[in-house]
Amino acid sequence: RQRLVVTVRSDAPSPEVSVLIVDDHATLTEAIELALGAAPSPIVVHIADELGDDAVCRFADLRRPDVILLDLDLGCGLGGAHLVEALSGAGHHVVLFTGATDDAVLGHALLAGAHGVIPKSAPCVTLLAAIDDAANGRNVTRPAEYQSMVEAARRQRADDERRAGRIASLTPREAQVLERLSEGDTASEIALADYVAVATVRSQIRSILRKLDVSSQLAAVAIYRDR
Repeated sequence: RQRLVVTVRSDAPSPEVSVLIVDDHATLTEAIELALGAAPSPIVVHIADELGDDAVCRFADLRRPDVILLDLDLGCGLGGAHLVEALSGAGHHVVLFTGATDDAVLGHALLAGAHGVIPKSAPCVTLLAAIDDAANGRNVTRPAEYQSMVEAARRQRADDERRAGRIASLTPREAQVLERLSEGDTASEIALADYVAVATVRSQIRSILRKLDVSSQLAAVAIYRDR
């Protein structure tokens, strides 16, 4: 779907800027389209009808917009930093236009190549300025905010790597016991099902807690589920 919106407010013609909107909220998308129609320079608006990663990439490659306004959460598990990476890797200027507020999530997208972040609560003038910056290859987010988000993403990545390392240190039997604990089984139930002594299972649980560097089964299960 393509709509051409032209508004000229000066005697000299301005170069067209094309924008691709990738968002699963139809009402908001139409509102953005109307807002861009009030811009002081001509804007060509493309709207992605299909939101799957491959479909978005194909559409972007076909239309070659100057800027892509991308919501990180497109529903049904679609979207995310991997889509930013695919679009940026193909030479597109991606601006996150999103309601996401988690600095680590936004930082991962910035590290993947996004030019910046514009919250959906931002006024229209901020969105237009961001489009102009991105279309001209400039970063949209202020350096201090950009650095804060990137550092949050790197901290989370380091935490994930440490967590994965701790999980990997478990023996196959300990990993099995931890999985059973995550399913709600007690030490007695695990012992009964596996024909072993309860003391043996409790010893394995103590080893799990030590290797994961936690003090409770609840914390161990949380690490297992977040892996």
